[in-house]
Amino acid sequence: MYYSRYEDPVLEQLAPQLLQRGTATAPAWCIFDNTAGGHAMEDAARLQELVGRG
Repeated sequence: MYYSRYEDPVLEQLAPQLLQRGTATAPAWCIFDNTAGGHAMEDAARLQELVGRG
């Protein structure tokens, strides 16, 4: 269990990887494990925003 948030550069690297690996019928998944500090939802929302720009 992690307490810190993921920094933007990490999420910015992850977004295109998810877009490359996912397809219309089999989207890629990302599970955040930083729930101890309450950052998972915030990081997931930020990543979703970045993927939406893809």
